[in-house]
Amino acid sequence: MRLIASNPNLSEAEAKQQVKAVLTNIRYGSDGYFFAYDAQGTNLVHPIQPELVGQNLWQLQDERGDFLIQALLFQAQSGGGYHQYLWRKPSSGETVPKLSYSAWLDDWEWMIGTGLLI
Repeated sequence: MRLIASNPNLSEAEAKQQVKAVLTNIRYGSDGYFFAYDAQGTNLVHPIQPELVGQNLWQLQDERGDFLIQALLFQAQSGGGYHQYLWRKPSSGETVPKLSYSAWLDDWEWMIGTGLLI
Protein backbone atom coordinates (compact mmCIF):
# COMPACT_ATOMS: atom_id res chain seq x y z
CA MET A 1 0.00 0.00 0.00
CA ARG A 2 2.85 2.36 0.71
CA LEU A 3 4.12 1.65 -2.81
CA ILE A 4 0.80 2.80 -4.21
CA ALA A 5 0.63 5.81 -1.90
CA SER A 6 4.13 6.95 -2.84
CA ASN A 7 3.78 6.39 -6.60
CA PRO A 8 4.58 9.77 -8.22
CA ASN A 9 2.53 8.83 -11.30
CA LEU A 10 -0.72 8.74 -9.31
CA SER A 11 -2.69 11.62 -7.87
CA GLU A 12 -3.61 11.25 -4.21
CA ALA A 13 -7.21 10.50 -5.18
CA GLU A 14 -6.09 7.78 -7.62
CA ALA A 15 -3.77 6.26 -5.04
CA LYS A 16 -6.55 6.20 -2.43
CA GLN A 17 -8.91 4.49 -4.87
CA GLN A 18 -6.28 1.86 -5.69
CA VAL A 19 -5.58 1.17 -2.00
CA LYS A 20 -9.32 0.85 -1.33
CA ALA A 21 -9.59 -1.63 -4.21
CA VAL A 22 -6.67 -3.70 -2.89
CA LEU A 23 -8.12 -3.79 0.64
CA THR A 24 -11.56 -4.70 -0.67
CA ASN A 25 -10.17 -7.68 -2.57
CA ILE A 26 -7.89 -9.14 0.12
CA ARG A 27 -9.67 -12.02 1.82
CA TYR A 28 -8.37 -14.88 3.94
CA GLY A 29 -10.11 -17.90 5.39
CA SER A 30 -13.90 -17.93 5.46
CA ASP A 31 -14.29 -14.72 7.47
CA GLY A 32 -11.05 -12.73 7.04
CA TYR A 33 -10.97 -9.27 5.48
CA PHE A 34 -9.49 -5.79 5.90
CA PHE A 35 -11.33 -2.58 6.80
CA ALA A 36 -10.42 1.11 6.76
CA TYR A 37 -11.71 4.27 8.46
CA ASP A 38 -10.77 7.92 8.37
CA ALA A 39 -9.81 9.82 11.53
CA GLN A 40 -13.43 10.87 12.13
CA GLY A 41 -14.74 7.29 12.08
CA THR A 42 -16.15 7.21 8.55
CA ASN A 43 -15.88 3.79 6.97
CA LEU A 44 -13.81 3.72 3.79
CA VAL A 45 -13.56 -0.03 3.11
CA HIS A 46 -15.66 -2.96 4.31
CA PRO A 47 -15.84 -5.82 1.79
CA ILE A 48 -18.28 -7.91 3.87
CA GLN A 49 -20.72 -5.08 4.63
CA PRO A 50 -20.37 -2.61 1.73
CA GLU A 51 -23.42 -0.74 3.00
CA LEU A 52 -21.18 0.63 5.79
CA VAL A 53 -18.89 2.44 3.33
CA GLY A 54 -19.40 6.18 3.67
CA GLN A 55 -21.14 5.90 7.04
CA ASN A 56 -19.71 7.55 10.13
CA LEU A 57 -19.47 4.84 12.79
CA TRP A 58 -17.74 6.88 15.51
CA GLN A 59 -20.61 6.15 17.93
CA LEU A 60 -20.94 2.45 17.01
CA GLN A 61 -21.09 0.26 20.10
CA ASP A 62 -21.02 -3.50 20.43
CA GLU A 63 -23.46 -5.40 22.67
CA ARG A 64 -21.27 -4.63 25.71
CA GLY A 65 -21.30 -0.88 25.06
CA ASP A 66 -17.75 -0.74 23.68
CA PHE A 67 -17.15 2.14 21.25
CA LEU A 68 -15.14 -0.11 18.99
CA ILE A 69 -14.27 2.29 16.15
CA GLN A 70 -13.03 4.87 18.65
CA ALA A 71 -10.91 2.19 20.34
CA LEU A 72 -9.48 0.92 17.03
CA LEU A 73 -8.63 4.48 15.97
CA PHE A 74 -6.94 5.12 19.33
CA GLN A 75 -4.83 1.96 18.97
CA ALA A 76 -3.87 2.85 15.40
CA GLN A 77 -2.95 6.45 16.26
CA SER A 78 -0.88 5.21 19.22
CA GLY A 79 1.44 3.24 16.95
CA GLY A 80 -0.80 0.28 16.18
CA GLY A 81 -2.40 -2.21 18.50
CA TYR A 82 -5.06 -4.78 19.29
CA HIS A 83 -8.62 -4.36 20.50
CA GLN A 84 -11.19 -7.04 21.35
CA TYR A 85 -14.91 -6.47 20.83
CA LEU A 86 -18.05 -8.28 19.72
CA TRP A 87 -18.85 -8.53 16.00
CA ARG A 88 -21.14 -10.48 13.68
CA LYS A 89 -19.41 -13.49 12.14
CA PRO A 90 -19.97 -13.26 8.35
CA SER A 91 -20.23 -17.01 7.76
CA SER A 92 -22.83 -17.68 10.47
CA GLY A 93 -24.38 -14.36 11.47
CA GLU A 94 -23.75 -15.03 15.16
CA THR A 95 -22.14 -12.39 17.39
CA VAL A 96 -18.73 -13.54 18.60
CA PRO A 97 -15.58 -11.99 20.10
CA LYS A 98 -13.24 -10.45 17.54
CA LEU A 99 -9.63 -9.46 18.09
CA SER A 100 -8.54 -6.80 15.61
CA TYR A 101 -5.25 -5.08 14.92
CA SER A 102 -5.30 -1.54 13.58
CA ALA A 103 -2.49 0.57 12.10
CA TRP A 104 -2.32 4.22 11.11
CA LEU A 105 -1.47 5.70 7.71
CA ASP A 106 -0.13 9.15 8.60
CA ASP A 107 -0.20 10.64 5.12
CA TRP A 108 -3.91 10.06 4.66
CA GLU A 109 -5.01 9.89 8.30
CA TRP A 110 -6.54 6.47 7.73
CA MET A 111 -6.83 3.52 10.07
CA ILE A 112 -6.46 0.13 8.42
CA GLY A 113 -7.32 -3.00 10.34
CA THR A 114 -8.10 -6.66 10.25
CA GLY A 115 -9.20 -9.13 12.86
CA LEU A 116 -9.74 -12.70 13.90
CA LEU A 117 -13.06 -14.00 15.13
CA ILE A 118 -12.33 -15.99 18.28
